[in-house]
Amino acid sequence: MELINTFVSEPHSDIFKSDRNNKAECRQISCSNKNNCDLYKRKQCLYQSTFTIKCPYGQARREYGFTKKARAYYSWISERKDKYKDTLRQISSPDKKMSLIGDYIWLPYSYMDMNHDIKLIAHGGFLSNGVPLIKREDFTLENIIKILRFRPQAMMGGEIASYQKEEVPKFINHLFEVLPDIFNEVDNHLNGELSTKINNFNHVGRTALLSTINPGIVYNGKDIWQWDGVYLTSHSKIKRLIWWEINIEEIKIKPNLETTYIKITNNLQVNNNTIFKD
Repeated sequence: MELINTFVSEPHSDIFKSDRNNKAECRQISCSNKNNCDLYKRKQCLYQSTFTIKCPYGQARREYGFTKKARAYYSWISERKDKYKDTLRQISSPDKKMSLIGDYIWLPYSYMDMNHDIKLIAHGGFLSNGVPLIKREDFTLENIIKILRFRPQAMMGGEIASYQKEEVPKFINHLFEVLPDIFNEVDNHLNGELSTKINNFNHVGRTALLSTINPGIVYNGKDIWQWDGVYLTSHSKIKRLIWWEINIEEIKIKPNLETTYIKITNNLQVNNNTIFKD
């Protein structure tokens, strides 16, 4: 396995006051499948989300150092940072979107791991989380329909309505974006049922790569920008600099077209080439 990420915790730098007995840690993630993983291509990993998710291709380990009062505390942290400098903080938590991971497909949708009619690495329940990875060979027409028709039940009885209302539409849309051939197979079997739902899907609130959306108005927090496909331009923005108030009539910037994402605020921003994170 290859080391792909290292995180060194420093209790003395915690935003929230930590217990004086907390030890520094060196957390490492190794992988045997990084070149065949959609998540790694986006510099993400299941193990970065939680060590409880057991990816078949990954391995996580912790090494404990010393408490803040120990003489070797700071030197231990410094040594680990230097030793693993090439892999420090290289990986982030995964986007909650269907992803291909080697021979598996990741299905990060709430309550889907409660569906015992499909084969997952591990199923979840009311008091435990499952591992929503399904083998590609088991991601069949029959099992996809089971996913679409599943109605999870609450612990106290009654259907968990948010699954059909929120999670299934996301699953259908991600299937269309990630595995279009399989989407078409299922859609044909269901006489266009999925296509109808795709056409009515609301993209507002999703995160998309800026360079792949239509030109027009975009928002960065409360700021309004005009996107022309290359530049972001903002007009009549008031900037305060120490004791000066400066009326800047126009700000024009050229964002990184490969890494800049925005929240979709209007479905007209979306086209067939739009790339989403979620």
